[in-house]
Amino acid sequence: MKREQGINPIRLVGAWTEGYALDHHILSSTYMGEDVYGHPLFDTTRTKLGEMLFQFKYRYKHDQLDSIMEEIIPFLDEWEALKNVDVVISVPPSKTRLYQPAEELGKAVALYIGKHYYNDVLVKSSNIQSKDLSGDKASMTGVFHLAKLAKRTYNVLIVDDLYSTGKSLNECVHALRTDKMVKDIYVLTITKTNR
Repeated sequence: MKREQGINPIRLVGAWTEGYALDHHILSSTYMGEDVYGHPLFDTTRTKLGEMLFQFKYRYKHDQLDSIMEEIIPFLDEWEALKNVDVVISVPPSKTRLYQPAEELGKAVALYIGKHYYNDVLVKSSNIQSKDLSGDKASMTGVFHLAKLAKRTYNVLIVDDLYSTGKSLNECVHALRTDKMVKDIYVLTITKTNR
């Protein structure tokens, strides 16, 4: 995929058929010391999409959803795999928020590509987050479960906001693969950490 409107699609390798993060999240981050409570302070420069996602997810600026969609539409128009998608889902949320960024993004992508969005296909049975796991043997096995089975064969697009280790997405794919009616699984994340 070529660079579109300031985004830089990055192919993601995993248990899925095909997947992309649409740009890196951070360009640079410099440690600046600690605040009065001992929390580290950083001078962070994000990509355009990274800043939009940061504002949307962590500063609760819901209006950034339209800006994100405007930025990614050219990619959605070009990604041939989306012609095969029947259903759009998102990675189940890891924490309670004012709104769930991955779900909001999944709904917006589904609406744009003219497919149904479902938020009840996968459920998370643990509050473990992949970013909290350390080491090569860290496992999220069994964290996600299939909540409902398909009545016909279908291809699915999983949307997530931020790709870090890929463990959550891979576990979602493994859970989906327990349904024999699931064929191809595609992955789309807005940004990717530099890990």
